[in-house]
Amino acid sequence: MLASRRSSLQTLRAWARPAWIFAWLVLALSPLAAAYRQPGAAEASASPAPTSAPMVVPAARRAKNVAVIPIKGEIDRVTSASVRRRIAEAQAASAEAIVLEIDTPGGTLGATFEICEAIESAKVPVVAWINGLGFSAGTYIALACREIVVSPAAQFGDAAPIAPDVSGLRTLGATERAKVLSPVIARLVNSARRNGYDEQFVQGFATLGVELWLIERADTGERRYITRQDWSTLFDGAPPTASPRFAILGSGGAPRGSTKPGPSWGTFRPAAPLLPDTVRDVEAALDAALPPPRALTGAEKGKWTLVEYVSDGTSLFTMDATQMQAYGFARAIVRDTEGLKAFFAAQNLTTFEVQWYEWLAAFLDQRMVKGALIVIGLLGLFIEMTHPGLILPGAVAFFSLALILAPDILLGAGGWWELIAVVLGIALILLELFVMPGFGVFGLFGLVLLFGGLLGTFMPSSGFPESGEGSSNLLYGAVTLVISTVVAIVGMYFVAKHFGRLPVINRLVLQSNPDDDAPSLISAMAEPVAPVAIGASGLTLSPLRPSGRVQIDDAVLDAEAEGGYIPANQPVRVTAVTSFGIRVEPITLPGRTDAYAPGTGPGQGPASGSEGGRG
Repeated sequence: MLASRRSSLQTLRAWARPAWIFAWLVLALSPLAAAYRQPGAAEASASPAPTSAPMVVPAARRAKNVAVIPIKGEIDRVTSASVRRRIAEAQAASAEAIVLEIDTPGGTLGATFEICEAIESAKVPVVAWINGLGFSAGTYIALACREIVVSPAAQFGDAAPIAPDVSGLRTLGATERAKVLSPVIARLVNSARRNGYDEQFVQGFATLGVELWLIERADTGERRYITRQDWSTLFDGAPPTASPRFAILGSGGAPRGSTKPGPSWGTFRPAAPLLPDTVRDVEAALDAALPPPRALTGAEKGKWTLVEYVSDGTSLFTMDATQMQAYGFARAIVRDTEGLKAFFAAQNLTTFEVQWYEWLAAFLDQRMVKGALIVIGLLGLFIEMTHPGLILPGAVAFFSLALILAPDILLGAGGWWELIAVVLGIALILLELFVMPGFGVFGLFGLVLLFGGLLGTFMPSSGFPESGEGSSNLLYGAVTLVISTVVAIVGMYFVAKHFGRLPVINRLVLQSNPDDDAPSLISAMAEPVAPVAIGASGLTLSPLRPSGRVQIDDAVLDAEAEGGYIPANQPVRVTAVTSFGIRVEPITLPGRTDAYAPGTGPGQGPASGSEGGRG
């Protein structure tokens, strides 16, 4: 048995030795085979793409400290002030690169362009990370950045100007659009020239009529987007118009009307039909330090080939993450902050969030909130003026009006003229009521200043008048102010009718002694405690400006002065009786103008005496 086993081992060794020698030869020669091996097309296509290839980070992009600034929601003046503050703070904190994390459906032009200017003037590279929506305002902001990265679900484009209206959003008319397109297209073209995008293509984000073909030069690999006019320079015959990449669904590649671009003016070449004045304005707004792209000439005829028909001019350009990469707008797909760190080869990544006072300013800047504050402020002023000395209504009114002006103050965005107008308007109204009786010039001018200052809080600090942004804000402000005033007047009616029964307020009014036979001031002001006849006489206990308190016999009543003002300690006569109080006019009692004896009335006649004598 042992002999048979030994024979088997010898046989196995005899077979294994050549196999080991062959395996050693294969391993030794495999690097040489790989060096000379040229895979075929089918073999290359079958090879799986690497799933986690290391990202090569250019030296110009590398940053040790990266600041992330989220921009969420609609872009407005609060967003602009917040982003500009955070960019300055990030630079002061030694950030070597800044990332704007964009997720916005759009916003106002003035605020958007302020952010773009802050990006262009930043001392460190600014990169856009579209992590969600990058429509409208988000498109301008992203294109202003040095590079763009996107999340897998990113959406980008559709940046045509629209105007907000009381009933919603409306598309600009032809004249309005022609005017507002000048700064819009100038902004897009400047960003394209500064950051290496095609300036013909970016015009399709903001206006219809941009018909483009993508061509490639075989010898250099250069790619360009050309218009129909460029096609006639480089190619013979008509351009193909089948299956455009950007078109309205069902348009069949048929352009709407003429897509022939307008005439050039200087270095600007419009990609869509534009009015000559618009072209001229765009040219004037372009940055002279940014060179235009090389012009195509007939000498290059035959050197270019068609890649695809890009757009038929029937729709605005919108793209997803894959298309943004394909058309050269997105440098990479970044899923999270770890991907951001890898994009920059960064060691430290810090997020600069919105501060609490910016959240407060954004809340207070809403039109509905401003409208409610206007109502509260006007009601507080009414109660304080008709019942001097309560203090709380006046304090509430002052606080409400201060909150209306707070967003500009909190953001350091000015607003001082509105504050001055409101304060001066209130001062003039008080001057008219308390110092100079009657409703005259001071009161009227004070109302104009008060409502003008409140209306000014709805106006943006910057923007383009042609865009309709300023007029829309003015309309919104006027409508809000009118509605708030009407609501406040209704509230004044309710307060006048139920003043003595209002919670909190009734605690501020002086109550009578329970042991005293005289009625309380609350019940006196709520409604007459005793029947009062028209023509009954009494004495003012406080100045009537125009409202105050009077004593008729033993009753203390709310009264309103005929003519606007009656001083204190003035004999008066009842001219009208309502459920809310009485109206009185001043009278002069025979032989007694400095004092009043209760009970004086028609038919009672004057009386003399030391204590309470009737005069």
